[in-house]
Amino acid sequence: MFTKNLFLSALAVASLVSAQSSKVCQEDSNSINSEADIDKIASCQSLSGDVVIGEDIQHVSLDKLQSVGGNFVADNAANLVGITIPNLQTIKGEFRLQKCQSLQTISAPALTKTGKITWIALALTSFTAKISEAQSVTISDTKLTSLDGIDLKNVNRFDVNNNQYLKSVTMNLRTVTEALSMGFNAKSIAISFPALIWSNNMTITGAGSFNFPTLQHVNGSMNFLNTSVTSIACKNLTVIEQTLAFIGNDKVTELDFPILTQIGGGFKIHNNSQLVDINGFPKLKQVDGAIDFVGNFKNASLPSLEDVRGGFNLQTTEEFDCSDFSAARDDKVIKGDSFVCKSKESNPTTADGTPGADGKTNTTGTSGGNRNGGSGLVGISALLGIFITAISFVF
Repeated sequence: MFTKNLFLSALAVASLVSAQSSKVCQEDSNSINSEADIDKIASCQSLSGDVVIGEDIQHVSLDKLQSVGGNFVADNAANLVGITIPNLQTIKGEFRLQKCQSLQTISAPALTKTGKITWIALALTSFTAKISEAQSVTISDTKLTSLDGIDLKNVNRFDVNNNQYLKSVTMNLRTVTEALSMGFNAKSIAISFPALIWSNNMTITGAGSFNFPTLQHVNGSMNFLNTSVTSIACKNLTVIEQTLAFIGNDKVTELDFPILTQIGGGFKIHNNSQLVDINGFPKLKQVDGAIDFVGNFKNASLPSLEDVRGGFNLQTTEEFDCSDFSAARDDKVIKGDSFVCKSKESNPTTADGTPGADGKTNTTGTSGGNRNGGSGLVGISALLGIFITAISFVF
């Protein structure tokens, strides 16, 4: 009997210890405004609701926490200096940090999954994590120098902008289902997505280098704007469903898209002052929108072109032979109502009349194809609007 009672007592103790060690806290929202608030949830391994960090707390440390069923949020937490969550593995909702101008450290070495990452207006220079799953990423106006700690394979939206210290991003992304947008980060930023196969809209602005060696299909638009690269190459890309644009890339001398066959919107090359030869599209057969080439180039060749459903505008400051494109118009390869081909033009303009050969005047961030032959060109303010819209999208 004694042995039996001892066994039952031990079992009860073990059950109690197990229950305590896997404590689930069921509050819908857990506000943290003081050390006392931290103490209330310090023993929780799982929080079913949100974690909301208030304005007054300086440091949040939750050593036992392993999962958050809602969001993990700090908005306008002006005094927040550090977040330490060493055992947190999952945030099912949004990991949102906004306008935390004193935040210096995030230590989340076990964190692998979150619904969304939204980090905006932070003093943060680095973080510790190993996030491999997130539906959406927006990182803007931080002091981060790299995104080491985030390595996703699939994402809906990836928007990284206005991080002026961010010098490199390398990630094994394979698919982006909504938009990939990177711009206004460090001027020399090196971007590498060595495993990327498929993406929706893509906009790269102001990069020093980028690498998409396996990219095969872009389901929206693809824009390269104001970069400082000398070569832009996508050697495995076959189809772009909407617009393809190269605008304001002052140092680019080569465009290399050797197996691209179809562009579902407009095809724009504007203001790339060092680009002399446009000959990197040998297999391009179909352009569903307009072709609009403006710059200082001497040669332009699209030898496989069979169908242009929009208009055609080519204007260059250099000597240029228009005969091949004039023949394409006469043969109804170019079907749009508008056809312009001008060489030695002192003031070349885009299809909508915008000056287009100074290498700086125009940028664009178009995300839709142009099937009526218009250029869809917008100014700097509109491009900034695109990034603001991208940030707003997540709220």
